[in-house]
Amino acid sequence: MNFLTAKNEYGETVYFKTLNRRPRLGDFVKPIDTRPVDIDGNRIKESGNSANKYDDLDINSFYEVYRIFNVKHVIIKDKLGHKVQLDSSQYQLAKKITKEEYTNFNEKLHLLKHIDNNLKGLATFPAK
Repeated sequence: MNFLTAKNEYGETVYFKTLNRRPRLGDFVKPIDTRPVDIDGNRIKESGNSANKYDDLDINSFYEVYRIFNVKHVIIKDKLGHKVQLDSSQYQLAKKITKEEYTNFNEKLHLLKHIDNNLKGLATFPAK
């Protein structure tokens, strides 16, 4: 399970949990830029219907699923309100969670890591 954070339009931190399931309405997606890179490190512009797909998408932002096109394709709205279709390789699916859920998970994770380190220390301690 992975947790991600982002800033909303008001500058507040918003928390997300990544998902490994089919998208549903109300879920959020983080765009992934899958365009190839040239030798200078710049993204190569695509041609055809999806040529301007990434122009008005912020790769570090989350967008709500506007419509589910099929099992692997979702439609979102970019910053200008235009509809953009992304396939499953072009987005990371996430669900918005509360700060309490995020904090609670991190506290439990810290405790489990501490216990794991102590158990590893006992396992390497020589028996008499």
